[in-house]
Amino acid sequence: MPHPLASLTQRLRRFRRRLRHRLLSRQRRRYQEILRAASLGMTRIRNLPRLLNLIARVTASNTRAAHVTIFLRNKTEPGFTVATSHGKFRKPVGELCIEESSALVTLLTQCKEPLVYNELKEEHPAEPKRRPRSKEHKEIPALKRALWEMERLQAAVCVPSFREGKLQGFLVLGEKLTGDLYDQDDLAIFSALASQAAWAIENAQAYEELRDTRDQLLHSERMGTIGKFAADMAHEIKNPLQAILGFFEMLPEKYDDPDFRNRFAKLAQAEAERINDLVRQLMVYSRPKAPDFKPIEISGTIDSVLALLENDLDRSHIEVRKGYSPNGVTVEADRDQMKQVFLNLFNNAIEAMSPPGEKPGLLDIVAFPNEKALVVKVRDTGSGIPENQIPLIFAPFYTTKEKGSGLGLAIVQNILRAHNAAIQVESQVGAGTTVTLTFPLRQSDLPASPQAARPSVISDELPRPARKAPSAASILIVDSEKETLETVRLIFEARGITCWTATSGPQALALLKEHQPDVILSEILLRGDGSTGVSPDGFGILQEAKRIFPERPVFLITACDFPEYREKAKEMGADGFLVKPASQDYLLSILPGPQNR
Repeated sequence: MPHPLASLTQRLRRFRRRLRHRLLSRQRRRYQEILRAASLGMTRIRNLPRLLNLIARVTASNTRAAHVTIFLRNKTEPGFTVATSHGKFRKPVGELCIEESSALVTLLTQCKEPLVYNELKEEHPAEPKRRPRSKEHKEIPALKRALWEMERLQAAVCVPSFREGKLQGFLVLGEKLTGDLYDQDDLAIFSALASQAAWAIENAQAYEELRDTRDQLLHSERMGTIGKFAADMAHEIKNPLQAILGFFEMLPEKYDDPDFRNRFAKLAQAEAERINDLVRQLMVYSRPKAPDFKPIEISGTIDSVLALLENDLDRSHIEVRKGYSPNGVTVEADRDQMKQVFLNLFNNAIEAMSPPGEKPGLLDIVAFPNEKALVVKVRDTGSGIPENQIPLIFAPFYTTKEKGSGLGLAIVQNILRAHNAAIQVESQVGAGTTVTLTFPLRQSDLPASPQAARPSVISDELPRPARKAPSAASILIVDSEKETLETVRLIFEARGITCWTATSGPQALALLKEHQPDVILSEILLRGDGSTGVSPDGFGILQEAKRIFPERPVFLITACDFPEYREKAKEMGADGFLVKPASQDYLLSILPGPQNR
């Protein structure tokens, strides 16, 4: 009869084995379920590095493998390279490569199923029992080389991943840190994981290629747009410059001819104003003003613009016919921007009907409410626009007119977008053009427009200097452009003002401390390195001047009329803000006393 203690010990051992088996089975089922879920969910991931990291990380954490490494086929040359690796003995990404002709890759391609190191080692005898045939002789060394490569990779299992019969990559798993072996259930799950991964990787690679192609196309389109923009800018600026340069070259020969000098002065001023107007329109186009929405009666706005154009309409023999809603139509809009819209549209209509033909031109304007919208139609009987040109008319610098920058309709479109409004153009060559505008009656009923959130551009009407200083006898002028600096200096010296000039921030500060000028005029954008510890731009000069001489007036001037520049200048205590090109009278207006008269 067995001893009671021995019987109890046996029962405890059997119980422990059953418990261990149950726990291991439960753990195995758990990680197998996780791997199955991962294999099904990975097809939704489009980012290739993220997808590969997910596969390796989930597999490594649930199998407790020493490492899980994914090799992917190279795009540019034959072979496979480590794309990602996780685990205690992870492999270097991008550094470890296996050639296409390697024994391991060949065996994976032939077998098309997971390779287990221990099983392959059992199949490879240490000493052949008989002389192998020629075919077997070739197979044995190849198998041995495959084993060597698996040993080099510390691979317990290699799982191939095929797509349309072609090996796309393979999953390498190291020994389990627990010491357990991989069984057939593991291999079945790895095969399913590799199959799903092949689909997911192909989708992610296709998505990356599509994204790269899209980025290349966008870059090419962007560069093409920039090139056309630069060419159009050069055309618009160089034309007036050519006229000015031509007159300058003739000036030495005809300087004594008063008629020539008068013509030159008028032409130079007109062409310079033309360039300035182009730059102003560019600023409006690139940094549109945020609308100031207020209720306006649209017919009154239209009538005020027509009044401005009355002489042009009469000169071109154009009849204006208006049709407004009898009760009037009130819309939430920016009055000044609406004037700009209708001024551009009416000018285009007048130019399309000029010179006058056999019969008078007709400008027909109607405005009426339509449910929650205001509809305004502007129709002319001009030359019309070819159908293939209608999609181009809102592009910057596109124009079919002899004169004009081609920015008018581009600005109109920007303004209408900021008003959540739509514009439609219908035209027939020889019959005329109809432009239809549709405005929401109430902006509060609509989501905010992206354009409306942008900072506003200060109007063309420049503010006069804010306050007067004591009578000025000297001025410090700061500008990195020597030609501009010389021109401004001559203007002030002609009025008997002592001038000091500087081309950089450090030079300006040295002159400021040495001569203590009565007035400072500084360009905002200056070249300099800020080695003095003070910001090398005009704001730095403003700050330092106000610190040393708080009562001395400091004015800032720039060609870049950005709202943030104006706001910063005001916050820092600037006495005025000027925009280039500034006229002689406006420059002199910063001087107090009789000099500015």
